Amino acid sequence: MTDRALIRNGALYLSASTMERFTCWRRGWYYKVMRRRPARVSAGLAAGTAMHAGLAELSRGGAVSAQEAAISTSIAQADLPAGDYRTAAYLHDALAQFRAEAPLAGWTLEEVEEDGDLELGSVPLEAAAVAWEGLLGTGRAVLPVRWSFRRDAVGVAGDGRRYVVDFKTSQRDEQASYQALRNSGQFIGYLWSWNAQHADKPAVGVQPIRIILRAPTVKGGGVLYSFPQDSPIYFDGNRVEEWRQSVLRFAQELLRLDPERPEQWRMAYSEVGL
Repeated sequence: MTDRALIRNGALYLSASTMERFTCWRRGWYYKVMRRRPARVSAGLAAGTAMHAGLAELSRGGAVSAQEAAISTSIAQADLPAGDYRTAAYLHDALAQFRAEAPLAGWTLEEVEEDGDLELGSVPLEAAAVAWEGLLGTGRAVLPVRWSFRRDAVGVAGDGRRYVVDFKTSQRDEQASYQALRNSGQFIGYLWSWNAQHADKPAVGVQPIRIILRAPTVKGGGVLYSFPQDSPIYFDGNRVEEWRQSVLRFAQELLRLDPERPEQWRMAYSEVGL
């Protein structure tokens, strides 16, 4: 019996993480249709989640003790393998270094850790698989598509302009990682959602804050934590509208696949084009 978590309250719910999983249709089917989960959360994801918890407390002006408690609670829930270097103490030190370097010095934050969903548009149902139609009920011509989001922060920078802020954790400082963000649907979605909610005080772009959490070397030397000073990323109105239309086209493709027929949900392979 499948759990159609994608569709609820008479709408199709999508997000950046959902669409990332559907870069492989079979992976998305397992995760979002069959609701299967990994036996263990990856250490990198667990560390990133814990750092975000601490950064949220910092962004709200919480005491250092509250920041560290948020990290400790989150990392304990992840139940990482014994000996993994991404301990609570390691992450406490990372956040202490972040506070010392203060990448957001001079900013006025207006929002921290806000989540929600907004209607992005609607799609026709004439080509939807029968199983979806049965779930939705017959006689409907269109299905609303809602975009779910969780913004890390929004604030006004020293230049007087407003940006969405997004924290990104990684083990390596690679310029390619920053360049990839320049075509990030997640970033465009954050910008679209804020501006849709706050037309009176629009954001002009997204400021990524990359947080590099390196593994300790055998000799214990070297830099463990760094925070590259990346430039903001801008998306004009045409680019945002192109993204919105692309998400709606994706929704139509998704609804054409029958959730009761796994063979329709094609596996993605590492070779280009497969």
